[in-house]
Amino acid sequence: MAWEDRNGGRYYYRKRRQGKQVVSEYIGGGLAGEIASLCDCEDKFNTDIQRAELMQAKENAAELGRDIRMAQEYTRAITRAVLLLSGYHAPRRQWRKIRQ
Repeated sequence: MAWEDRNGGRYYYRKRRQGKQVVSEYIGGGLAGEIASLCDCEDKFNTDIQRAELMQAKENAAELGRDIRMAQEYTRAITRAVLLLSGYHAPRRQWRKIRQ
């Protein structure tokens, strides 16, 4: 999306991709081009804000995932310690009371 100088005048064109080709869409010059340019700038600004919010949400989710994994590790360690102290063992990954 850019202003292009053609035949001594300035005209606004939108560029978009159709498959592998880039297609140039003529919008206009003068007031029509200015309005389209402002609308495109606003859309780009809103897209950038949404992208930043999404990145922040992903970072927060990753941090929450790390906290959950750490809590799982602590829970497993505490459970294992309690069962071992209570006289259980896990010979084949299944907790059983030790025979005496």
